[in-house]
Amino acid sequence: MSSSKDQLNKDQMGIVKKHAGHVLEDLLKLPTPLWSDVGYDQRQELCNKLLDRLKEKHNRGIAEIIEADPDIANKILADKVRSMRYGQRLKHQSQHQPQNASLDEQDSASASHNDGFWGFRPQ
Repeated sequence: MSSSKDQLNKDQMGIVKKHAGHVLEDLLKLPTPLWSDVGYDQRQELCNKLLDRLKEKHNRGIAEIIEADPDIANKILADKVRSMRYGQRLKHQSQHQPQNASLDEQDSASASHNDGFWGFRPQ
């Protein structure tokens, strides 16, 4: 287990997540696969590319922490894949909803649905 000084703080985690997203977008094809479907060799390549990107962008301290505990990179990449898949799922769902229903139509449909509340309708 790593000591507390070898952990990333909130700001550093944000930096790593940002770079992880760029690495994943560059190396994984759309739609983003499940992390469990990403093979060991490809995971290693993703981790190495993430470390290279961090070093290239002058984040050597963060890269050293991750090199000391590669599970950090693995967890961040897995979380980022999950996040990317969720975003793709939301985008797909929004593209397949009727686009011509206005808010007024939704409100009136909601009101007519509530007319029968408690089993009786207003006369």
